Amino acid sequence: MKLCVILVLSAILPANASFVYTFTGLSGCSDSVEESEFFIDMNQNEILYEDFKIKQQINRLPPFVGQIDIPDLYETAVDDRERCLLNIEKTRSLVGSPPEARDPPEISVYPKRDVVPGEKNKFICFVKYFYPPHIRVNWTRNVVASGTI
Repeated sequence: MKLCVILVLSAILPANASFVYTFTGLSGCSDSVEESEFFIDMNQNEILYEDFKIKQQINRLPPFVGQIDIPDLYETAVDDRERCLLNIEKTRSLVGSPPEARDPPEISVYPKRDVVPGEKNKFICFVKYFYPPHIRVNWTRNVVASGTI
C-alpha cells in the first residue's frame, strides 16, 4: 500500500477589533501518484493553489477582488513536497508499509438459458466489488478443476 502525507498549517490573524480571519495552508504528497497538493485558504475558502505542472500559482479569487501574488511560492511548495516525500521514506523505513486492504468479491453464478434436464447449458459468473483489482477465478466441476479465468 502506498503512503500519503498531508500537512495542515493554520493561523488566525485578527484584522481589526470586529473580524477574525483564519488562513490555512495545506501541503500534501503521495508516493503512489505524481500529483502533490499545495494551497492556501481563508475562512475555508480556497484563495490560491500552486500548479506543479505549469509551475505557477493560480488565484481562485473572483476577478473583481484584488489578486494575491506571493513571491517564491512555487519554491516553497516544491520544498514542502520534497520534505513530504522524505517523511514518507523515513516513515516507511521505520514502520514499513501497512498491509493492503482486501475486499472479498461478490459472486453471482447463473445459467445462460432456462435449465432443461438433459440439455447442455452455459453458466455465467459475475464477480464484482473486489480489491485489489487482480483476481483469479477457478472453475471446478464435481471437485475437478476445469479452467481458470
